Amino acid sequence: MLLRRYTSEPGVHALLATSIAVAADYAFVPALRSTTPVVVSVFLLCLLARHLCFDTYGTSACHRLMSWRLICFVLLHLSMAAAFGILRESPSAAAATGGSLLPLTVVRKFVVFVPSAILLPASEWQRFGRSYRAESIAAVVALLTFSPYRLFAVAWPVYSQMLGHFVHSLAGFFVPGLCYQAKGDPVLIGPALGVEIVTGCSGLNGLRLFQDLFALLLLMDWDRLRRWRAFVGYFGGMAWMLLANALRIALMVVLGNRVSADLVIRYHLNAGWLFFVSAVLVYVLMTYRWLVGIRSTAPDEPGTLLTTQ
Repeated sequence: MLLRRYTSEPGVHALLATSIAVAADYAFVPALRSTTPVVVSVFLLCLLARHLCFDTYGTSACHRLMSWRLICFVLLHLSMAAAFGILRESPSAAAATGGSLLPLTVVRKFVVFVPSAILLPASEWQRFGRSYRAESIAAVVALLTFSPYRLFAVAWPVYSQMLGHFVHSLAGFFVPGLCYQAKGDPVLIGPALGVEIVTGCSGLNGLRLFQDLFALLLLMDWDRLRRWRAFVGYFGGMAWMLLANALRIALMVVLGNRVSADLVIRYHLNAGWLFFVSAVLVYVLMTYRWLVGIRSTAPDEPGTLLTTQ
């Protein structure tokens, strides 16, 4: 009975069906080709992989995924793929959205999960959400924040000026006469090197690197991590990487004007990746013990042998 109770987790098997369907949408339906749903569904499935198993009595967890539900699930995905394909090719839809279909590209990130609702009764999904609340919250956070290209594109006109002013204030202590030009993308003009802060300098690559490595940390140590600390640590790491990016640009301005402009121009791309990797490693080393709740054992705590003379 204990084995059967352990292996009868229909929500996890519904998640497996969702992952397969989302991957198929990505592979065969160009209109639904978005990386985020695939990554998020696989990420959540990996967190719950220990519950994805079958017993030998012919009573696997899939017995609760009734055949009619699976059929409806497949039909809904096919209908959704056809609808998005028509909207993508429709000249009127393109004209209504300015030719970019930006609303569709945002909606498809979430709508691919809608057919999954039919795989289980509402009460079963509610029970699944209560049983795996932390894992579900982690998946939602990943869905909303993974690879925020469009968020950066929308915020860039304002964020670029904030970044430019911060870098100018920081680098100005070491580069006398550093000028700031705010027209369009910010430009820092120094005696030997001028630096234009374009979209590629936004720090998005550093954020993606942090997200990938932090997700790997979650998958490896999920059972050891303090859930709420992992949540705080994730957003703290995002802020850390944005700060690290600003420091990277400031360091580039200082070295280019005080040491060698040619050296900065030649190696700034490779050095940037090395800087981001170092920033992630430093952050993990600083916060890992806090994330997993490890604390030093005081000499007078239980279990410690204190020898006196």
